[in-house]
Amino acid sequence: NMPQIIPLEGEQDITKLKDTFVQIIQRHESLRTSFILVEDIPHQKIHAIPELTFAIEYVDISSVVHRNEPSGADKSVEEYIGKLFHEFIRPFDLSKAPLLRVELIKAGDEKYLLMVDMHHIISDGLSIGIFVREFMELYVGKQLPGLRLQYKDYSVWQKKQALEISIRQQETYWEKEFAGEIPVLNLPTDFPRSVVQDFTGNSTCFDISPEETNALKSIAAEHGATL
Repeated sequence: NMPQIIPLEGEQDITKLKDTFVQIIQRHESLRTSFILVEDIPHQKIHAIPELTFAIEYVDISSVVHRNEPSGADKSVEEYIGKLFHEFIRPFDLSKAPLLRVELIKAGDEKYLLMVDMHHIISDGLSIGIFVREFMELYVGKQLPGLRLQYKDYSVWQKKQALEISIRQQETYWEKEFAGEIPVLNLPTDFPRSVVQDFTGNSTCFDISPEETNALKSIAAEHGATL
């Protein structure tokens, strides 16, 4: 799941919001793709808009906001929204498109929250930026240029590349490299390695100070490494 909450100011037209989502779903085949098994092999199935059922769920919690005492209102509303967000994030059925759900929460006078959740199989971090930019342009009535390419074009290129001679040569090379017994990685440890391989692990939780954190970030930046 790739969920996010977007605060919106001013009165919102839920019909206009829905129409904008439908436009962007129509524009990008990935957003109207489901995944089915054909002889136990997963396949993409791209749907036409008339085949899809898309709706925006609507929840009005403005009465809850007004009902709370001023001293505890913020905390109570935050907890209520957190509960709604927790319920909003749930599994997708990959065989049913769109793998996208939207909910609009009215939190007060001219105050709304738009919750959007997409399955990671149809989107990623870079895609979200494109989605938001195009959505805002469509919402204000702008016309977007047509798309020359869709994700299926990339899939074809990737499959074609996998069949190229150079890729097959690399595959042959690495299969030869790892054809024999692969040596055990010999790292220094604080106790002898078990004779029987065991993947049981453990987690250790601890806090470090802001000063130590900044020092680590500096070292990471200096050496071009992640924390």
